[in-house]
Amino acid sequence: MAECGICLEEIKKPVCIPCGHVHCEKCLRAHINSGNDALKSSCPSCRSIFHIAMPDLSFVPKKYHDFMAPSVRKLYLDIASPAPLVAEIEQLKTSVAALSRDRVALMERCEAYMAASRQYAVSEKDARLEAQAAREATNRLQVKYDALEREFLDRSTLSQTSPDGRKRKGRESVDNSRISFRQEEHPSFAVKSAVKLEELPDVLEAVPLRMKRALPRSSVASSSQHERSHDPPPRFVKRQRRARHSDIGPGLQIQMLEQCEGCEECLSHGICCQ
Repeated sequence: MAECGICLEEIKKPVCIPCGHVHCEKCLRAHINSGNDALKSSCPSCRSIFHIAMPDLSFVPKKYHDFMAPSVRKLYLDIASPAPLVAEIEQLKTSVAALSRDRVALMERCEAYMAASRQYAVSEKDARLEAQAAREATNRLQVKYDALEREFLDRSTLSQTSPDGRKRKGRESVDNSRISFRQEEHPSFAVKSAVKLEELPDVLEAVPLRMKRALPRSSVASSSQHERSHDPPPRFVKRQRRARHSDIGPGLQIQMLEQCEGCEECLSHGICCQ
């Protein structure tokens, strides 16, 4: 149902004016009575002028009666069925309920994503701190490694240098000197300079083995052997020191030669055996 343009409510007893606007009969009568003109009035909606006075038809020719009608006429409106509107309302309510459920689900998912994002940010921060600590530890270990490597190289250089400043023979030069000594000692032993890796085992088998020397006995082993045998310890007798030519003066040498009996040793060396 349409609403009145004056009271803004549902139209009751609708009436129509020449401009086409529909108002309540009571509202339009009150609007016309509020004016000062007894013959004309204006529409409350569009302000168009219409006549409110109706001439007496007895003084108007009959042929014009069909064309003369009152300005305010009553309307009889049919009320439409509200079923389509009710169905539309139910559909809109269903849509609103579905949107409400989707909004709740979306809010829950957003809260879950926000919590996961905060946890990820904390984990990322911890991972960055751990990576920074690992890089610093790696740098410290690299510095220590470089220092130890330099120290090792310095000690290797010092070990290859003799106390008098001359460079010692390396491992390769020592091996070459050993090979040359074996060649001199055993002429049958000869090592070619261009020996292949496949022929190296055969060449090594042809090299004669060197005899091993017995190791000297230590003082600890000898003392333990004496203790086990229960023999008396050996006695060491100090011999008298013989006079040397440099220890005796010329005068004393002549005197000793005069007193000497003249043995062969004295005559050959010119020194008295006494």
